[in-house]
Amino acid sequence: MVCYVVPLGVAILVVGLSKFLPRKHSISWLELLLFGGSICLIMDHLWNGELFLIGENVASDLALGLVMTTVLVLFWYVMVLVAKLVAPRWIEEGY
Repeated sequence: MVCYVVPLGVAILVVGLSKFLPRKHSISWLELLLFGGSICLIMDHLWNGELFLIGENVASDLALGLVMTTVLVLFWYVMVLVAKLVAPRWIEEGY
């Protein structure tokens, strides 16, 4: 029931590390995906009335958060690859 902690923690870590990295749009995309995923999970827990409840198996909840975070990061990676492939074509066509 604390699965939202992992993507939220990673989002905060990415924001902190992005201060030392060159600011590119892809890092801000990752931040938005992670914070958005965390907000969706928090809203789901609020809706079900279990925001601050800690389940019987915390390791399982954190593993679920890790899986969700991994999916978000993989989705971000695919977004960046597609943007790098499509953007030059859009620039040539004047979009």
